[in-house]
Amino acid sequence: KIFRDRYWPKPDTFVFERNEFYSKFPFYAYKNDDEKQSWKVEKKLKTIDFDTHNKEEYKLKLPAGEYKLILNFDDPSGKKIKIERFASVYSDSKNPANTLLLTETDKEEYQPPSGAKIKWQSAIPGLNVYYSIWRRGHNQIGKQWANIDKSNDITIKILEEHRGDVIVVNSYVYNNRFYQDSKRISVPWSNKQLKYEYMSFRSNLYPGQDEEWRIKIKGDKADKMIGEVLASMYDASLDKIYKQDWQQSIYYPYANGHYPRYFGFNQGYARYYSHFDPINYDIAKYQRQFRRLNWFGFYVGSYGGRPMYDEVRVRNAKMSSANMNIEVSMASPPPPPPSAGNEEELSRNHSSVLNKESKIDTSDDNNEVQLRTNLNETVFFYPDVITDKEGNFVLKFKMNDALTKWKLRMFAHTKDLKFGYDEKEIVTQKELMITPNNPRFVREGDKLNFNARIDNLTEEKLAGQSWVELYDAETMKPIDMTFLKGQKNIEFDIDKKGSSLVSWEMQFPNNVSNLLIYRFYAKAGDYRDAEEGFLPILTNQKLVTETLPLWVKGHQSKEFVFKSLKNSKGKDLKNISFTIEATSHPVWLAIQSLPYLKNVDCENSISYTNALFSNLLAKKITDDNPKIKRVFEKWNNAKNEIDKEALLSNLSKNQELKNILLEETPWVLDAIDEEQQKRNIALLFDLNQVRNEKNMFVRKLKAIQNPDGGFPWFQSGRSSRYITQYIVETFGRMKQLGLLKNERQIDNILKQAIRFVNEDVVREYKKLLDLAAKGKIDLDKNHLGSLTIHYMYAIQFYPEIKKSKELQEAYDYYFGQAKKYWLDRPLYLKGMLALVLHRDGESGIAKEVLKAADEQSIISDELGMYWKSYHGYHW
Repeated sequence: KIFRDRYWPKPDTFVFERNEFYSKFPFYAYKNDDEKQSWKVEKKLKTIDFDTHNKEEYKLKLPAGEYKLILNFDDPSGKKIKIERFASVYSDSKNPANTLLLTETDKEEYQPPSGAKIKWQSAIPGLNVYYSIWRRGHNQIGKQWANIDKSNDITIKILEEHRGDVIVVNSYVYNNRFYQDSKRISVPWSNKQLKYEYMSFRSNLYPGQDEEWRIKIKGDKADKMIGEVLASMYDASLDKIYKQDWQQSIYYPYANGHYPRYFGFNQGYARYYSHFDPINYDIAKYQRQFRRLNWFGFYVGSYGGRPMYDEVRVRNAKMSSANMNIEVSMASPPPPPPSAGNEEELSRNHSSVLNKESKIDTSDDNNEVQLRTNLNETVFFYPDVITDKEGNFVLKFKMNDALTKWKLRMFAHTKDLKFGYDEKEIVTQKELMITPNNPRFVREGDKLNFNARIDNLTEEKLAGQSWVELYDAETMKPIDMTFLKGQKNIEFDIDKKGSSLVSWEMQFPNNVSNLLIYRFYAKAGDYRDAEEGFLPILTNQKLVTETLPLWVKGHQSKEFVFKSLKNSKGKDLKNISFTIEATSHPVWLAIQSLPYLKNVDCENSISYTNALFSNLLAKKITDDNPKIKRVFEKWNNAKNEIDKEALLSNLSKNQELKNILLEETPWVLDAIDEEQQKRNIALLFDLNQVRNEKNMFVRKLKAIQNPDGGFPWFQSGRSSRYITQYIVETFGRMKQLGLLKNERQIDNILKQAIRFVNEDVVREYKKLLDLAAKGKIDLDKNHLGSLTIHYMYAIQFYPEIKKSKELQEAYDYYFGQAKKYWLDRPLYLKGMLALVLHRDGESGIAKEVLKAADEQSIISDELGMYWKSYHGYHW
């Protein structure tokens, strides 16, 4: 029976009995009659005993109807599990009993040129359907009325232009209710698919092995292709933490959402209109909301956010004869993971470990064993591998030393946008392997058993020994005896294809090295393995830094007390450092920030402008202060008194280790950071480098500037008035400081940039005049936007530039607005307006602006004069 969907939630209590309810509401379900879980099972058809170790797939031949499948099994722990699933089986000869409209195709996908057969079935006799066929989401290629009893199938020609899928939209009415559903006909982009052919490939590798794979890409018809490949290989276990799926195709089926949807009997929605002022977008203008019909509580169109027409979900089943095949796949459950209690059992079943001190000398064996030290999680990332004209390419690399499973992923594309994705799994292993189970870090005072697993992959029983060595990471001095509390060498005996667990008892006392290097060795006959890694030892102490600003004026004496330092007590207290930074002029703090401005991490017009400013300012400071220059040269030539280059190189290879150390013991690298800061400042003031970098920054800016004179944020972008004004303002500051002298290239850049902003201001003013002529705005009202104020401020640095008649008219209008509406502007903009008014002869108004700002200021002995303002001039 076909039930209607309710517009409101199903009641929790039914007053009528079943027969009375259906006599009054024949199209609504009584209680749970519309849920398959509540349907009565007429008869049991078949019982199957299965064993997934022997067979994982069973096929059942069933007539059309509704079926319930029940699966009973025991999980690995012996717990009984029951799973219920429901299935619908359709046939060509019998209409579905509980489906309003079923739309099916004779194939799952089609390749052009071919024909797609579409067939409709319904439980409602004589149902009239209006169907329309859409290509690529919005191009209609056919439409027709169809009566299901008279004509229930059609055939559509599938052509090349249909790639990206064809959609059939069905619209129909039943019991005064409008319905609409769709069926997607899959026409994939197989002609754009690339395939991979592996000429040479090995999935089992030795750690540290030099490897070379030869691979070829081909088209869908095995034709030769020239393309570019992105290839990457990483530790497959990372997918357990977070799997980043690559985009496997650049062609997608077109969405259903583009074809027209008919909402049946509901009414149109009210319209909302809002005006956006493109000139002064920070000043709200007006908005209108049109009237809408009052439905007196009854909302036509949707209820509870859901459409009032029904949705029919169509199963993607294959059409066949009256009897259908259902494939039931039951995968074998995975083995249970080993628990902590299984370690003893693992050792007992597969090997025997002789936990006694081995008297075998291992001093010579260390030189024979190749240490596995490269435990990085990424083997390679090649973003631009180019094939030859035959489609061949080579992946050449040195395998990492970790013993694990790796994932190779490749994405290839050609100039005509053919694409192809593939992935492989690779395993690194040896005949004899030792794998430490080390923690990420330990703390002073910790006691633990340092475990390692030894694997024997050979076909013979192996007997041998394993040992561990510990070193100070800074000095590389052996420190085994400091931490080991038991035997150093342990003998083992492992069956073929077996494993063994070995363990060393360790204790980490206080005041030890903050970083140690461990080396685990295993030797059995001619087989050897060793792994090296880092183990941070973190302090139990917490770093407390007390900072106190010391503001002292000339001819003044003050006493400052570090209260936390003075009142600190405790036997475990340890002082790290006491540093006083003093400068007779606060400008020194600005000098320390100049290297940051010069460092262009993101190549854009603002970064290059700031870098050029920093560069020229450094030259100016050096020229005016020869003594500073000599100090900087001394810094640049000085060497760090503590040589920690080896430690730094190790940390740079292991970012996780570096993060742990910096988080827990941030004072470790403080001395190095201070020395590096001095060297960066000294390098900034190197005259030869200043000259070279100045020319480079000017060339970069010239390359970014657009032909219209404006600057985008990034190269090839759209010109931005704000960014262009920012650059004009910054160059104006340089000009005011005397940093620009006989700079022809910079003068040409500025000339074009100023022309761009001038033209944009004139264009903005003309828009205001046009709106005023149409009666939409009043020119006497406030139209002084933040971008306009910024322009007036920036252009004041160039009084020698003459304004055109149109520009002068626009400038005079905005200048008049500034005199009238300065009080309404935020603090930063008031500061700009004060300078504009003062430089243009309105010193009286400028003093009023300053007086208003002074009244809002706060004066402090430590901070001086400041304002509690939370907004800049633009955002």
